[in-house]
Amino acid sequence: CISRSRWAHLDRPLRDSFVLSGYEWAATVAILAAGGLLKGAIGFGLPVFANSFLFLFMAPQKVVVLMSVPVLVTNLLNVQTGWKEWRNLRHVLPYFIAGAATVPAGVIFLNETNPDVIRIFLAGVVFFYLAMHRRLPAMDSFGVGTRTAIGLVCGLAVGFTMGATGITGPVHGVYLTMFLWPKDVFVFVINAFNVLTAGTLAGSLASHGKYTTQVFWEIGLALIPVMAGFSAGVLIRDRIPQEIFYRVVRGVLFLIGLILVGRSILNLS
Repeated sequence: CISRSRWAHLDRPLRDSFVLSGYEWAATVAILAAGGLLKGAIGFGLPVFANSFLFLFMAPQKVVVLMSVPVLVTNLLNVQTGWKEWRNLRHVLPYFIAGAATVPAGVIFLNETNPDVIRIFLAGVVFFYLAMHRRLPAMDSFGVGTRTAIGLVCGLAVGFTMGATGITGPVHGVYLTMFLWPKDVFVFVINAFNVLTAGTLAGSLASHGKYTTQVFWEIGLALIPVMAGFSAGVLIRDRIPQEIFYRVVRGVLFLIGLILVGRSILNLS
């Protein structure tokens, strides 16, 4: 059993819990802006990009809190843009329900677990997505009962992952690509789900007392580069071939996964 006191230093305000060098502050701003650009350009990818990179030099517990509001805000903006696709939500209701239900369990895991264990967990999720994203059958090939069961299982997984890491993209990539939806439907459903789970995550973090005045200042500062990148990305969303972005994202995820595993093994050894 892991003692809460062992990780008690992670409950202090963001600025008090770690000291970043000038290079790390510059990297943080660049990562947030690039994550916002990615989210604006392809409609998703902010947390899987930004959180994964920030995990390399910040405690995961702090990253999840810091990114919780920027993720929620950008999801809401994308849902507003794609609202005409709302009827497609009926196909994924079990996924939504199960996902929202398990976010609090992921938050408990986040609060109680060694940060390096969380980094390895995230790397495992990333590698699973990279291995499986092109090897899945179409959802239409299954009966109603099987589709419901798949939705519930994947929903449980994605909700827990959201609570533990603030990231849903790899599980979304496995589950939602099975529907073979057009890009606009795919992006809307992802963002609608993330509004639900990001809201649940924010509520769970608040119940654990994570949103101090100091943290709100940090979140406000994080929103500036995220929203600047997001606004620029929206302007080019329809101009850049999506497959190029997907290839770049997958390459970056693979590199991040290797770095996360390597750092965690060194820290735990």
